[in-house]
Amino acid sequence: MIKKESPEGQVILVLWRTMIGMSGPVSEHYRWMLTGIAAVLAVLIANLKSIQEVVGDVYLKSAVCLLVASVFLASVAYLLSAALKVRAEVTNQLEQILSSPQAQTVMGQIEMDAATFKKEMCQPFFGPLGWLMRRAAETGAADPFSAEKGSIRLIVWQAYAMWISMILAALSLTILVFGLK
Repeated sequence: MIKKESPEGQVILVLWRTMIGMSGPVSEHYRWMLTGIAAVLAVLIANLKSIQEVVGDVYLKSAVCLLVASVFLASVAYLLSAALKVRAEVTNQLEQILSSPQAQTVMGQIEMDAATFKKEMCQPFFGPLGWLMRRAAETGAADPFSAEKGSIRLIVWQAYAMWISMILAALSLTILVFGLK
């Protein structure tokens, strides 16, 4: 396993953190994509009566359903990108705090074993979030790149959600065109 301190680990860390650092601009882009797709859906619904006169019912229903799915996926992509942005900010802030001389002194004085410490740290969380926190603590203890890998996974999921959202939006508009009477 590559260690963070190794030259390879440093290169990987710089590459991944640079990609993760782009979450702010990407989040803004996704917000505008979501706004645009939602606006198309709103215009369609607001003018439903007049559109029904020129577009077949089956085509119109299909187009609206696809646009709703598109808005949902664009919302998921935007939420993931916003979460990624906050995650990157929190990670950077925690690293700054934990790398300070005072924090290093305190961490050197911890006498509790790692398993008990992780259990105590995750204790206030319950339900699915508790499971996620326990899993993150275990994974983070075993893999020095777990935070970056988790962020990269979020990038991948948000990209897939937005790509599918855009395809569905384009498909819905295409269906509307084919449904013209």
